[in-house]
Amino acid sequence: MGDLLDLCEQTESASFNDQLEAFFLEHVGELIDGMVLMTVAGGYAWRSRVSDVRRRMAPRGFVIENIQTRRPDKSVKSCYRLVAKR
Repeated sequence: MGDLLDLCEQTESASFNDQLEAFFLEHVGELIDGMVLMTVAGGYAWRSRVSDVRRRMAPRGFVIENIQTRRPDKSVKSCYRLVAKR
């Protein structure tokens, strides 16, 4: 049981928000599928992390846009793009 507690208490050097922010900065202007962002920001709560990063980056002059398209099967595909404010 001690090993499990030790594992849970370990923290990585970069939070999911930090990793997501760095990913967006590496891909400025590119449309990124939400399914890709899920692999960067974690499978759970990745949309909340996009929102967090959106708020973090706004004071620095960036906007994260969300573009949605409907697939033939009627499901929605969400893509995101980091751009400089105009």
